[in-house]
Amino acid sequence: INIILTKDNNSYRSFYNALLHEGYTDLAALLQDGIPSISSGDGKSSMDGMTSYGQFKTVLCEGGVPQRPVVFVTRPKLVDAIKKKLYCLGSDPGWVTVYGMAGCGKTVLTAEALRDHQLLE
Repeated sequence: INIILTKDNNSYRSFYNALLHEGYTDLAALLQDGIPSISSGDGKSSMDGMTSYGQFKTVLCEGGVPQRPVVFVTRPKLVDAIKKKLYCLGSDPGWVTVYGMAGCGKTVLTAEALRDHQLLE
């Protein structure tokens, strides 16, 4: 999140388009109002990065992550490992990559980690 928000408005727009393309239309719809407007010829945008960050953070805080599936198996060690890596991003920008076979629960684990409100502080 911090990486996207340190970039120009095109990063936010690209993230939104990626959500649409990958089938996360519900999350994309929540972020739609925060899409920065197209920059004018002088290179200035009518929406600053703080507004985008505030709206993005609010969406995540209000539960704008995928819901738990009907069949949910708690995996606290894996969720804690993802949280620890995400906490590191607060002081050292970078990426957290969760990888594994299709259907093994990468999105569910990551969404569970993002439900921790302390991550967004």
